[in-house]
Amino acid sequence: MIAPMTPRAIALFALLSLPAWAKPWQGLEPGVTKKESVTKHLGAPTKAQTEKGREILLYSGMQAVSGTHQVQVKLDEKGVIERIDVYPVVVLKPSDVETSYGSWCNADEPTDPCYEKRKSSKGEYWLYQELGLAVFFVDQRVEQLVYLPGKKGAAKKKAKPADDDEE
Repeated sequence: MIAPMTPRAIALFALLSLPAWAKPWQGLEPGVTKKESVTKHLGAPTKAQTEKGREILLYSGMQAVSGTHQVQVKLDEKGVIERIDVYPVVVLKPSDVETSYGSWCNADEPTDPCYEKRKSSKGEYWLYQELGLAVFFVDQRVEQLVYLPGKKGAAKKKAKPADDDEE
């Protein structure tokens, strides 16, 4: 008999189900999906604002996407998703992320895909370039998942960690 999935397992599956070659998050794909599709799929945002000439659709409170505190969909000047920032409700640990996506590129036996360790003004984060995913941590838990357009062939074995301010 198969054991029932725990709420944590269900949330992990919903938030982290992303095989190789950047798959859309909740049906939304950075670099491809347009604003009209976002509002059709997620509904009206809690708030829409403009920052540095780019529109941001904010989903929080009653409009929060299931399993999240907040989702920010950031659009480019043409109204196409540039990135999706997801703030999960469930507590995810670094080991949960590695199990779902892959190991560090500098590990003895790195996986494909793998992540590079990066630094930003917020601290260290992991970048899975092939998947178009950046994972930010606070106190050994996932604070934020950022979905970006994926880059096929990026971040192969033994990539050297870099310092940057990419967010």
